Amino acid sequence: MSADTSDTSILLVRHGETSETAEKRYPSALDLSLSKRGRAQAGALARVLQHVELDAVFTSASRRARETAEPLISGRQLALHVLPELAEMRFGQLGDLTFDEAGRAFPDVFRRWHDNPFEVMLPDGEAFLDFVSRVRRTRWQLSRTWAGRTITVITHGGVVAVWRCLEEGRPWSAFWQSIPAPGTGVWLIRSEGQVRVETLRPEV
Repeated sequence: MSADTSDTSILLVRHGETSETAEKRYPSALDLSLSKRGRAQAGALARVLQHVELDAVFTSASRRARETAEPLISGRQLALHVLPELAEMRFGQLGDLTFDEAGRAFPDVFRRWHDNPFEVMLPDGEAFLDFVSRVRRTRWQLSRTWAGRTITVITHGGVVAVWRCLEEGRPWSAFWQSIPAPGTGVWLIRSEGQVRVETLRPEV
């Protein structure tokens, strides 16, 4: 992708695979490293973007996000900007459970959570409205500060999904379908008030 300098181009990337994502588990409170495949995904991302001029790279404070970013900034005159606000939603007692395990342990909460995340509070988790609010604030700040530039935001699946719903005007019913696979990303290119979307799936 070659970004026109008059456009604001934001690449949202979900961090590479970890042991939890490989087993389809909800994120726990553990600060996990990338798996072997996750490291390969990070390398593939860097190769795909090697000829793309980036003005800044942002990540959450998590190890998996920072490790995904490291090959990308290697050899570039870029600092890594760590923003705690880009953290994944806190899943409380669902953390480290597989989807099947969560459904069995919390059947009513699990069903309502997937039907409409705004209507349920996960046990010991973060309110979905609070999660959306911090992603909204971060999106507004970065989009305003880096208008007309090209930046990469390496974060988490839920953050990408919320950002896409806000940027593209997607209904919240599309939240679950807006989560990319680990190690993949989405370009959001804003020009003349319109948003163009391009999916980025590096080959591993």
